[in-house]
Amino acid sequence: MNPAESRIEAAWQARREGRHGDAERQLLQVITTSRRTGLRIELIRALKALAHVVRDLGQDERALPLYEEAVDVSRAEGNALLLAHTVRHLGDLHRAAGRVADARTPATRPCERAPSAGSPQGRRR
Repeated sequence: MNPAESRIEAAWQARREGRHGDAERQLLQVITTSRRTGLRIELIRALKALAHVVRDLGQDERALPLYEEAVDVSRAEGNALLLAHTVRHLGDLHRAAGRVADARTPATRPCERAPSAGSPQGRRR
């Protein structure tokens, strides 16, 4: 497990323990480092985890750009499984806010261009 993955796991543990501030700090560090070093899978995971943390705090509007960036990076990475999982969370966020039309759009558009999950591009790297 690389240091970014270790921090993400520590952040999930902090979230489970209700230490949302600690989780947020850990994840912001991973996001900054991952952007700088090109760790795209870790960036996706950290963005999604931070979106969960801020949603726990009732800050859904802060989660929106995090999920959107995770969708963009997942698409660019060509990882269909991460893309589908992220799109589901983005759709859930829109649905919870009563934006049903917006919930449908991300659920279909990104997946139409994604490689199939059985293709080499769709497998986790």
